[in-house]
Amino acid sequence: MSLNFVWHDATGAPNMPFIMSHPAAKPSSEPAAAPNNQTGFWGRARRWTARFGVAGFLFFLVKGLLWLAIPAILAKKALEN
Repeated sequence: MSLNFVWHDATGAPNMPFIMSHPAAKPSSEPAAAPNNQTGFWGRARRWTARFGVAGFLFFLVKGLLWLAIPAILAKKALEN
């Protein structure tokens, strides 16, 4: 099944198509590839985490917690006075 979208101008006449239809894919005689654990979101996340390392993770974890804690402490001090 292929879709063919065509622009129509104000008069209703077809204009330049912005999505061209493509011929249907032909079945392949090759077997389907085995799923690769390095593809998709979790595979990329795993590789990124391996490069990033535990030290980098801990640094950004502490940094993020401080970005939350410091304004909360300042707001609490300001409301006490």
